[in-house]
Amino acid sequence: MGEIMVTVKEMKELERQADTKGLSYLQMMENAGKAAVEQLLAKRPMIRTVSIFCGKGNNGGDGLVMAR
Repeated sequence: MGEIMVTVKEMKELERQADTKGLSYLQMMENAGKAAVEQLLAKRPMIRTVSIFCGKGNNGGDGLVMAR
């Protein structure tokens, strides 16, 4: 899978557009957390214990989804 780089400003606009088209911020957070877990498990399939630290910033919710 290739990497796509976007700025914070670009990502906020992409998220705003997605929300306008019916994809809620809550669903985006769920999708991001799920994708992050999938990437972690793809790279470390035998992992059984992880620590996830969530701040109060924009990625905190994604981390909470990962932990769940």
